[in-house]
Amino acid sequence: MHASGTDASPSVRQTCALTRCVRFEVSPSAAPVENPNTWSASPICAGIGAYFEVEFRAEGPLDSKTGMVADIRMLDALGRDRFAPLAAEALVPGGPSAGDVLRTFIEQLTDDDPPLTSVVWQLNPRLRITMRPHAMHEILITHRYQFAASHRLFISDLSDEENLAIFGKCCWMNGHGHNYHVEVEVAAPIDGSFSRQQLDALVEREIIERFDHKYLNLDCPEFADRTPTVENITIVTHDLLQAPVAQAGARLHQVRVWETEKTWSAYPLVAAAPEGSP
Repeated sequence: MHASGTDASPSVRQTCALTRCVRFEVSPSAAPVENPNTWSASPICAGIGAYFEVEFRAEGPLDSKTGMVADIRMLDALGRDRFAPLAAEALVPGGPSAGDVLRTFIEQLTDDDPPLTSVVWQLNPRLRITMRPHAMHEILITHRYQFAASHRLFISDLSDEENLAIFGKCCWMNGHGHNYHVEVEVAAPIDGSFSRQQLDALVEREIIERFDHKYLNLDCPEFADRTPTVENITIVTHDLLQAPVAQAGARLHQVRVWETEKTWSAYPLVAAAPEGSP
């Protein structure tokens, strides 16, 4: 008999996910140099270069002997030896697009490589693109924005005491403010027909101009009959962007809104959202 709560039988190969981040610098004119501080970046450039991070997500059954999904040294090698040179080519005028780099990299994977389910290329601290081997006709473009707004959390049908019990100091009469961070993720065709610049323009028009420096309860009709919690702000943001993004030729994948660095919401629940703060 097995005691309650014990681990599964060793004969059962449990499935797990592993993500590895590889940091590096590349330049089309400077030769790469190995760096012992791989936590910072390796390779690095002898001169000035572009700094990138790429995340490899592998999924599969645990190896019965090692207890690993994939060897992180193999994932590191994928980033430094095979992805970094492709990234350097993209820095040359007329070079491949970011989407083409991701597609070329995935197409060159073999059965001997770790079982990757996604490759995430962090192009700058606020912008990343993702490609998944099962959906190479599209890339996920994820960009982060910010607006400042104030709100008050309260329910008009309840007494002050009842509102205080539900919302705490967030229900105080004169409201309070946040610097909201909004992360918008769209699935765009690999052919580049939908660009980051288009996404920026849509978010500026539909979200930033609408909510920035506003008292959400009184200035924004979207919250006339709903409490402007971070959850409702996320859903409203999604609903405002869904049709314009579709009309521009892409598909809204997910919206995430940070109210503070400790509190954020995601909608819809299409996948596990990345951890972290703005």
